[in-house]
Amino acid sequence: MEDSKSNEGPKVQVRFTTQQSKYAIADTPIMIPIQFKKSSLSQIINQILDLDTFVKFEFLIDGKFLKGSLKKYLADNNLSAENQLLIEYIEAMQPPQSLPSYQHDDWISSVSICSKKNLILTGSYDKVGRIWDMSGNCIANLVGHTAGVKTVSWLERKDNTYCLTGSNDNTVRIWQFDENTGNGTPIFECKGHEGTIEDIAITKSNDYFATASYDSNIKIWGMNAGLDKEEENNDDNDDEIESKQKKRKISSDIKIKNSMATLKGHNNGVNCLVFDKNSYTLYSGGNDHSLRFWNIEARSNTFTLNCEKVINCIDFSSHNSLLATGHSDKFIRIWDSRIKEGSSVKLRLSSHNKWVSSLKWSPKSPYMLVSGSYDSSVKFWDIRSSTSPLYTIKGGNELDDKVLCVDWVHNLVATGGSDTILRLHSTSGIDPQNSQ
Repeated sequence: MEDSKSNEGPKVQVRFTTQQSKYAIADTPIMIPIQFKKSSLSQIINQILDLDTFVKFEFLIDGKFLKGSLKKYLADNNLSAENQLLIEYIEAMQPPQSLPSYQHDDWISSVSICSKKNLILTGSYDKVGRIWDMSGNCIANLVGHTAGVKTVSWLERKDNTYCLTGSNDNTVRIWQFDENTGNGTPIFECKGHEGTIEDIAITKSNDYFATASYDSNIKIWGMNAGLDKEEENNDDNDDEIESKQKKRKISSDIKIKNSMATLKGHNNGVNCLVFDKNSYTLYSGGNDHSLRFWNIEARSNTFTLNCEKVINCIDFSSHNSLLATGHSDKFIRIWDSRIKEGSSVKLRLSSHNKWVSSLKWSPKSPYMLVSGSYDSSVKFWDIRSSTSPLYTIKGGNELDDKVLCVDWVHNLVATGGSDTILRLHSTSGIDPQNSQ
């Protein structure tokens, strides 16, 4: 605990509370010196619980982490020692732990973790998608694109598991994955975009997906037979129809798939998109500095927010309905998707010193996210502590290596970039609040 002098002087009345039942104590007000910091508060909790092994705790007041002394908190918030403080405590988080890394032949542009099968899908600028097991074995090479693979995603359905790969050749390929053989078989090539495929978003129902393209458009594609209504032009003449029919198949196994709908609104390349927890609301960001809300059923741009800089990446948290976006001005912005007037930016996270290229909300916590940047770093954030990241880890071998992609599923974070190495990290200790 603090030295004896800190036990003297003004005190403040506090009550402690926690959502972690194994560390719960009686809700009894106690007087504590205002000089106390979190180390002394941890000792108080340990003494009350009479723990055999010392446990470090973090403390929150009004939903924000306590960074200094109670005296500093009171001063910063224009409070006096006469106020009673309600202090929440949680077990201190442990840093992410490095796991074995996987070498690629070229830059890793995209990564997607399969939530049910302990497999990882990567896309690379060498035109190949790859499926990896957790032992570091590449069990399948998805070969067929004629340019670099820019974005990848798993699509898991009851009947089959599919891999989606979007490329700089302006197409998306749908591969059927056979977990018995470990093979990925191409079954559809999605055509229609006139620019590179920048991102793929899957609905929660897995019935359809959306693609973002450098051609400024978003397209919606169906996975059900009933949804595969191909766009047709009623003005097509007989020769054009015959030509389309000939092109419908590019081999006996790979069929051409046309989109269900095209969403127009961005006036420059669309870099990223993500679905809401429902399957009809879509969010997109692009080079035109706009964050757009779409209604897929109405096929309309329902709302637009303008931003200061290009939006490189986006993710939606189903825990709190917040959107996180990464930008070329080195900021991460947190938006409230429910606010449709004024500025819905809740806060800005600043620590990266180059472009923020990728980010992902925690699958478990409404407060945490991970980000990757061109500054060669990967940062873990808790939005209750917006002044600095929780942890910063290496995302490349050299300072000029760019982190291009991140994913976070269960207790696993995967990152990749220009150093051609797929890095894995365990996050089992980073959110102990979920361990009740």
